[in-house]
Amino acid sequence: MSRRALIKQQDIASAALLGQSKIYPAEKQVTRENIFCHGIWSGKEYVELPGRDKNDQFNFTRVGGFPDGLAVTAAEFCYSLLKNPIESHQELAWLSIAQHLSCFTDFANYAVFKGCYRLSDVDQPLLEDYLNVLMNGDDLRKAKSIERTKSIITTIYLLWDYSPRLSEPFLETPFNCSKEDLLSGMSKTKLSSENKTPPIPEAIFGPIMGICFDYVQKHSGTILCAWKALQNEWDNQIKNLALSDSGKEKRLTKAARNILASLPATWRKNGWTKRGDLYKELYSLRNACLMVVLAYSGVRASELFNICANCCVYDDVSDDERIHYLNTTLRKHRHKGSKDTWVIVEEVVDAIRILEQLTVRARIAFAKSHLVITGMQSDFFSVQKIDDFRGYQMFTTEGLIEAINTFQRHIGQELIYAPIPLWTDENGQKVPWHFTLMQFRRTLARYIARQPYGIIAGMRQYKHVLVTVFQGYASLDAEWINILHEEDAFSSLDCLNELALGLKMQSVAGEAAQELKRTFEDQFGGRDLLPKISTVMM
Repeated sequence: MSRRALIKQQDIASAALLGQSKIYPAEKQVTRENIFCHGIWSGKEYVELPGRDKNDQFNFTRVGGFPDGLAVTAAEFCYSLLKNPIESHQELAWLSIAQHLSCFTDFANYAVFKGCYRLSDVDQPLLEDYLNVLMNGDDLRKAKSIERTKSIITTIYLLWDYSPRLSEPFLETPFNCSKEDLLSGMSKTKLSSENKTPPIPEAIFGPIMGICFDYVQKHSGTILCAWKALQNEWDNQIKNLALSDSGKEKRLTKAARNILASLPATWRKNGWTKRGDLYKELYSLRNACLMVVLAYSGVRASELFNICANCCVYDDVSDDERIHYLNTTLRKHRHKGSKDTWVIVEEVVDAIRILEQLTVRARIAFAKSHLVITGMQSDFFSVQKIDDFRGYQMFTTEGLIEAINTFQRHIGQELIYAPIPLWTDENGQKVPWHFTLMQFRRTLARYIARQPYGIIAGMRQYKHVLVTVFQGYASLDAEWINILHEEDAFSSLDCLNELALGLKMQSVAGEAAQELKRTFEDQFGGRDLLPKISTVMM
């Protein structure tokens, strides 16, 4: 059988093929759909990550030198990590290998740009030039973040470890030193942890989350009541009538007008009079609930997509205290995922309970228990189509981001609230803040680190949120703790600024404060450091 004939018949007959490997036969099965010589491997059976739809492929056609040379090396490397690890190593999950492939692709494309098409031809000067470009950039490439640089370096050294599994491996140790020596030799400043996800500014976060809370605590009852009444009218009075579709449509329009007239939407500029207004408010309620969960639970976006019905439980720890828990599934670099639990505040519980009501019939039709599902068209809440399973799909990350930013626009256009303030971008232009999912977690960490202010202070006097987060699973989550530590460091600078100002203005009181003041004056000799300190966090 020819190599071309080995390609499966599913519209892959013209697919690009890899060159010959000296390690693995071309027909070696890799996934259900692919053999080794395929230029793209689809690993859907390895990836179960809601909200993401770009992680289930290894695409070697993007590797410099395809179909031969470094592209074949990439395929050998990925297969070995997946199914044939070297001694003392374990098989890696598909998503972890995808990260290594991404790093290798960056290196391979640089090598090919420099005229090097095989790993065995890579020399030390090329590696040193590449490292310099990673850290400092050049005319064609921006510098990589330190975390990305470290990841690429780790991949390069892993390639060296996997030399026995590669047709054309490195001929000598990369960078002429161990990975540990290379990393330790870099500037500690360069290696400091950095996270470029910005927290949401307080001037934006406070107003929009205040409106989200209003939806959850004030408006949800009216919106859900109107929707259920309309659903009942359709199910029991209209759907089975011997009328044409247009006749049923007229009946439903009249029913909606009567129902909405009896339940005023006082938070809308012009109230509501038709089904479209109700459906807009249902979308807004759903978006507000999802934002409350993101903003005040600490969960990752991937965990949000896995939230299911009945995910909230509680313990009564005393006569007047109840602790609420949110059960999630963590899928970061894990195939099947692992169970995790967060301690949450009551407002998050309320938001999840509303999501359960918004999705109850959709979940039955879709045969899913997930709460973060949506419609394939803009008719998710249509009472006529709610039982049609063909209309549903899992939310994607991109879809949820768009929904949140749409909600921001909805506030300014149709609600009685003041529009969410604009943000000055890097070009000095006033623009709407663009929300992403990761920003909510970073913002919660910053607010916790910086003590009472903003909406958390108004809602819970800060202490409840702080205690809640640290009582639960969050205290065991290394990534979350790292984020908190970073924000705590920033808040310490602010604290020093406030302390210096307080000492100068003689507004710091108490015996301990006086001792601190004496120590401060002894240390700095009464020098006025405020002009420099006060600009630290500007």
